[in-house]
Amino acid sequence: MASWNPSCERWLDATLPQILPVLKRKMFGYPAWFEYGRMRLCLMEGGVGIKSDPGVIRSARDSGIPLGDFVPLGRTAGRTWAFFALPAAEEPWDEESLRFALGLLLSVPAPERAAGRKP
Repeated sequence: MASWNPSCERWLDATLPQILPVLKRKMFGYPAWFEYGRMRLCLMEGGVGIKSDPGVIRSARDSGIPLGDFVPLGRTAGRTWAFFALPAAEEPWDEESLRFALGLLLSVPAPERAAGRKP
């Protein structure tokens, strides 16, 4: 059984390709979505790690979105990552809050696509 929230993973699988040109891969056994070879999102036990611009993350926090620091495997991910907490397993989670957080954080332009490179 997955230690992350499988219903959230299914929702992200259905929603992210409509927002970004992403490919799903694994990062240390966790589901992760990559855009042009760079990870933009990953789903872990406690929630979703989201890569964005530091200014956008700061603004999102200031607007009241409950974002924490992303600390993957006990390491600091830096200023370009934020963590949106979700309940584990099959517990209910707030789709509207996650949709709002994704909308703000993923509004940052993607890096230029390299010729011949897949998302």
